[in-house]
Amino acid sequence: MVNKGRHSNGSQFYITLQSTPYLDKKYVAFGQLIEGTEVLQQLELVPTENERPIQQCTIIDSGNFYA
Repeated sequence: MVNKGRHSNGSQFYITLQSTPYLDKKYVAFGQLIEGTEVLQQLELVPTENERPIQQCTIIDSGNFYA
C-alpha cells in the first residue's frame, strides 16, 4: 500500500535491484524473487521519464509463495 496522505491508499510496487536505505521506516517491504532475474534485467532497460517508465509495464502473474 502506498499512502500519499489521508484517504489516499492505493497499490503500487517498488522493485529494487539494490539497497534502498532511504526507504527504511517509510514503507513496508515484502517479497522475494525466486526466479526470473532476466525479466528484472529487461525491466531495468525500459526507458523512463522522471523515473517512471515511458511504456506501460504490467505484472500479469505473480504466483504465491508460502514459506
